[in-house]
Amino acid sequence: MMSQRQAQSSIKNQRRTTPVFLLRFFVGISAIIILALCFSTFLKQQNEFAVLSKERRRLEKERDELADDYEMLKNLNEMADSDIYIEHIARQYLDMVRPGEFLIIE
Repeated sequence: MMSQRQAQSSIKNQRRTTPVFLLRFFVGISAIIILALCFSTFLKQQNEFAVLSKERRRLEKERDELADDYEMLKNLNEMADSDIYIEHIARQYLDMVRPGEFLIIE
């Protein structure tokens, strides 16, 4: 009789522990899947951040080059509006002289 009671109590204990075990197993698997998805998302974000940082550095460099070009063109524009530069171009390239001056061609 004792062995039958032990066997029955053993079966009852198995029935009680089996659902608990399955619940814990599925909770554990779910936690692992969630953590894997979070880690995967983190890695994707890090990769995208690196790409965007590289693009930002490239655009900042291009902006600085354009700012330098703008300053150079602005200075050339100011110089082109000056009378001295206009006179230099007229004398050098157009062979023009002021009234009362003579042009000597060699």
